[in-house]
Amino acid sequence: MTEKIFALDIGTRTVVGLILEITQHRPRVLAAEIREHRERSMLDGQIHDVPQVAGLVMEVKETLEKATDSKLPKVAVAAAGRALKTTKAAVIKAINSIQEINDNQVLALEIEAVQAAQTKLTESKERLADYHCVGYSVVRYQLDGQPIAKLTGQYGNEIGVEIIATFLPRVVVDSLVNVVQKAGLELSSLTLEPIAALNIIIPASMRQINIALVDIGAGTSDIAVTNKGTVTGYAMVPAAGDEITEALCEHYLLDFHTGERVKRSLSVGCEVVEFQDIVGVDHQVSAREVTAAIKPAIDDLAQKIAAGVLEVNEKTPQAVIAIGGGSQTPLLTEMLAEKLSLPGSRVAVRGREALAVEGQEEVLIGPQAVTPIGIAASWEYNRALEFSDIKVNGRPVRLISENGKGTVADALLAAGINARQLYGRPGMGLSITVNGETHIIKGCLGAPASIAVNGNDATLDTEVANGYLLEISPGERGQDARATVKELINSKFPTRQVIVNGEIHLIEPKVIINGTEADGAALVTDKAEMKVIYPRTAKEILNFMKIPLKNYQVFINGEHSDENIIAASDDKVEVVLGSNESNSFGNILVNEEPVELKKDGVILTDLFNYIDFDPMPPTTGSKLLMQVNGSAAGFTTMVHGGDQVTIKWQ
Repeated sequence: MTEKIFALDIGTRTVVGLILEITQHRPRVLAAEIREHRERSMLDGQIHDVPQVAGLVMEVKETLEKATDSKLPKVAVAAAGRALKTTKAAVIKAINSIQEINDNQVLALEIEAVQAAQTKLTESKERLADYHCVGYSVVRYQLDGQPIAKLTGQYGNEIGVEIIATFLPRVVVDSLVNVVQKAGLELSSLTLEPIAALNIIIPASMRQINIALVDIGAGTSDIAVTNKGTVTGYAMVPAAGDEITEALCEHYLLDFHTGERVKRSLSVGCEVVEFQDIVGVDHQVSAREVTAAIKPAIDDLAQKIAAGVLEVNEKTPQAVIAIGGGSQTPLLTEMLAEKLSLPGSRVAVRGREALAVEGQEEVLIGPQAVTPIGIAASWEYNRALEFSDIKVNGRPVRLISENGKGTVADALLAAGINARQLYGRPGMGLSITVNGETHIIKGCLGAPASIAVNGNDATLDTEVANGYLLEISPGERGQDARATVKELINSKFPTRQVIVNGEIHLIEPKVIINGTEADGAALVTDKAEMKVIYPRTAKEILNFMKIPLKNYQVFINGEHSDENIIAASDDKVEVVLGSNESNSFGNILVNEEPVELKKDGVILTDLFNYIDFDPMPPTTGSKLLMQVNGSAAGFTTMVHGGDQVTIKWQ
């Protein structure tokens, strides 16, 4: 059983068509046709005149149909590598530290990073769908700020990822589709020129090596880099064979077509080149002299290509493989090796002779034959990109994926749906200061999005294909953090049980919020300043209960104790009143709290040893109010038993 594939390489200078027959043995090119554009209807790989290009495609198609006596309804094409955009992006996201990280979380994080890369290429987030993501690679993961090989199965507070993603502008795809349709063809598959060339020149077994593939065409030089088993990036240099042609035209006063013929004669090893300049003078010049005349232009092209390779690869690759017609320019590979500090043997031109493909060797020859054959072969190797028309929430979306097999994640990218919708945002947290210490209360996590494919529950890695219906309901936002005063302080300041003369008393701490005493049932607000007053010693407990501090004994867990010993929260504190000797000189009230005088002749400033009072003014301009029995007092005013004293800031 054999299969025939019609493929087109629609380039800046030419349109190349071929029919590749797939058999059990070697693939064979049954027919091939090359036509040059009559006008400059394409510039730098982008179609500018759709009718002109479509007309030339139709001519190629009809010629091949006659040569093979067959109809060609479908065609495989490639988008120019120069149209690809490669961008890096990183995303960091807070997570629930008590839940294990799962695959869906990691995939959602990667999608968010890809969309962050897309955003760099667009004017606004609403235009994410202007670009097709044709692939991405993870550069690194991180967990709580530290690099990690794999996130799934870990625990932490924060996860992050850095990716490198490659995008194809939608306008490039649309123009190719329009040309194909106007030529009476149906697009069977789409690949990318550098990937097509990679598939046939650099097989997967070679991609562990850091290799730069450079396709030097007429208008641009396209670069693809492999490393560690994958394609790690693409780049485009806006300089190629036309620069050399223009240098020839300027030096010898030639029109562009004559200059192009002279340049090609150098590639085929002519020793003497004959041409006529624009004023009619005939020339016979040695190839060595012509090459010397354009050497500065060749050096400049080599420098630009080397800079492009270093930019995308971030270091010198282990080897460079050059293809495309421009790669045959004299001295170019030697100069490129020098610019990259590589041995000359590490920069090589590969052509048709390196391909395990038979047929039409007299038409498809040299390094310029690699990409056209690679476009057809990509279909055989199942590396072509196919179109799938699906619906996402009722809206038609064209998904470009390998062999028409995509996932829900791919569909989200194609539809431009923001990955942040996949997981509802967590509720707002509360930041509260308690006795000078900051406490954070987290909001509840949001609910994940609901995903269905053809009415069945699905996940981000569920497969989708042509005609599928995808419904996505955004995740729900989590509840905001909520806590009462009692809930917040209960763990650190629990209710204390104290026995006074055999009677049980429950003592709860007093809470001051933003200067006002708060009820335990009150809700705490964000950025609240809380002060918790909590008695810890027997003396503080009696003071808190407004019991006069005289004639009492203290027992902690049944043992007699000093009144100033701090009791633990679960200690049993018992106070027996009226059973110890006391040399009291009377009680006074300070700010309505009882204070026992231990000596006679007390002045007001001595009271600061008996009470809990902050000597620092709470705000700028605060004034200290001191009164004894309602009259203004000073630091040396005498205080006696039964007096009522007020000391406070106002």
